[in-house]
Amino acid sequence: MPTLDSWNICEEDGTYKKIMNRTNNGLERYNRHYNELFANTPSLLEFCEVMEEESRRVARLLLDIGRGAASKPVYNDVTIPKIPRAYKKWVDDNSE
Repeated sequence: MPTLDSWNICEEDGTYKKIMNRTNNGLERYNRHYNELFANTPSLLEFCEVMEEESRRVARLLLDIGRGAASKPVYNDVTIPKIPRAYKKWVDDNSE
């Protein structure tokens, strides 16, 4: 793969690039939740009512987090996989 640097998280000196251990999984989960709010295509009135209730639910959750009644999500530490030496050798051998 000639574009190794576009996905490699390791610098040439062996140190790791600063990254956050975040993905779009939270967004994907909310998207799934949002789709579950509507069984079928809603009318404009139904859409507005559901979205008003959803916005109130999210606002309550944020207030609860601020008051300590709910907690923020906990993220795992960053886990950085090692690139196998055989792959690095293959890249070196096949680069032109």
